This record gives sequence, structure tokens and C-alpha cells, in this order.
Amino acid sequence: MPIITDTELASYLEREVTPNLTLKANLANDIVDELPYGSPLTEPYPARVRAITLEVAARAVRNPDGYSSETLDDYTYRRDAATRQAGVYLTEAERAELLGYGRVKPRGSFYTVGLASPLDVE
Repeated sequence: MPIITDTELASYLEREVTPNLTLKANLANDIVDELPYGSPLTEPYPARVRAITLEVAARAVRNPDGYSSETLDDYTYRRDAATRQAGVYLTEAERAELLGYGRVKPRGSFYTVGLASPLDVE
């Protein structure tokens, strides 16, 4: 089962479900699900994982070209210097947070244990 659905993304963005929203939701699910976790993500997904996945997809819908500024006269645009990306992507902060979700990741002969967010307590 996907982490988020196109219906949830449409509700989050207060829009109708369209093929574009479905595509963005599917891409965000794939990006989050394919991170190199120590063990696979399982249902029920933590609230923060779902929130990050929604925002990854929503960012691509709200600003598909990744512009951080735009000028009308003598048209110019600028991409965000922090990401320099457009479309569906994870920021470094999102990636770091997702990789910390209770996974045990081997590093040589040592192991690190990620801690769950206090926001996940239900």
C-alpha cells in the first residue's frame, strides 16, 4: 500500500485529483520508500513519514520548475540556491529525518540506532 494516495494529496493541496497529482503522489511514494533503510518501511506508516511524503509531492505541484524568485519586466527567474532542483525530490533535512526512523544501519562493525520522532506517539 502506498504511503500517501492521490486523494490525500489533493485534499492536502485543496485541489481536485488529476493525473498530474496521481503522478506526483506515486513519485513521492517511490522516493521515500526506496531510501536505503536498514529494514523496509511497514504499515502503519509513522505520521511524520506521511507528512514528509505529502510535502515532497506538494512541493512539486506548487512549484514544478523550482523557482525561488521571478521578475516580469525583462523576464528572469532564479532557482532556490539550497536545492537547485525542480520536481519531486527530498531535501537533505528530509532525507536525514527519514533515515532516522527506528532503523538499525550497519556501519562497519558498529551499529547506529535511529530514534523515532516524539510526533509519532499516538
